[in-house]
Amino acid sequence: ITSATLYVPSGTLAAYQTAPVWKEFGTIIEMLPITFTVSNINYKVTSPTMVEVASNVDFVGDAIIPSSVTNASITYEVTGIGGNAFFSCTNLSSIILPESINKISFAAFWSCYNLKSINLPKSLTTIGQDAFYSCTGLTSVTIPNTVTSIGDYAFANCSSLTSVIVNWVSPIVINPNVFGDVPITIGYAPSKILNTYKIKPVF
Repeated sequence: ITSATLYVPSGTLAAYQTAPVWKEFGTIIEMLPITFTVSNINYKVTSPTMVEVASNVDFVGDAIIPSSVTNASITYEVTGIGGNAFFSCTNLSSIILPESINKISFAAFWSCYNLKSINLPKSLTTIGQDAFYSCTGLTSVTIPNTVTSIGDYAFANCSSLTSVIVNWVSPIVINPNVFGDVPITIGYAPSKILNTYKIKPVF
């Protein structure tokens, strides 16, 4: 391990430099800090090179998330929207996500009543439980075919959501509660496979 690099939490560098075994790593780097803010958006470090959007209580207006952020001379790729990131931010009106985002975690946009638009990037693979629960301002959503998992109640109680556009050649399996209490009147699927969706549960 003398040629390996060890990344440790903020404030623990001295402890690791003197601890048996851990002190044998060739390089020990302290990740500073665990959370930080850039352009009024809070981020949480998840690895030496990656961050996710952290809790942003009472965020107001339009949120534009970049694909990367720099703090303390370290540049991180933004790869996720963390759990409860914009929980009940009722004055969040829109959010633009970069193509680096692969996960939207649980309750990330829970009860963002005034959220009227969101782009789901083609890098996205996971939409967590309750991610958009009760986002009553959303009228349409396009789910990219890169998504392989949608958690329970992800779009439940989105009472204005009437249009859903999907692009899977083979529909993924989801729980009926994903779109619970949603008045969807139009669903768009890829051409030539409409019948596949017609016989698939939920869709």
